[in-house]
Amino acid sequence: AIGLGGAIALSGGLVSIACIIFFGIMTKLSLDMLIELTVKTDGANNSYEDLGLVAYGAVGRLAVLISKTLYSFGCLVAYMIVVKDNFGPGLRNLIYRDDGD
Repeated sequence: AIGLGGAIALSGGLVSIACIIFFGIMTKLSLDMLIELTVKTDGANNSYEDLGLVAYGAVGRLAVLISKTLYSFGCLVAYMIVVKDNFGPGLRNLIYRDDGD
């Protein structure tokens, strides 16, 4: 089950709520750090890679590039799963529609 509803159903309500709160706090902290670094470095040429370079050197730049690549790949995989799960049955319903007559 992909999605928040499926995750809550499988893991239980209390664990899910705790995870949502934890990751919400971590997201806020990381965005605050990102904004602070952007302000201190005058935007670092408006790219995440440059912010990683300013903050951690070449390793930071590489870490940002790898993170962006893995995120994009993950989005691609999720999109393909959604299309696979929905396109086939939808097309089958359009072609072999049973009007109930």
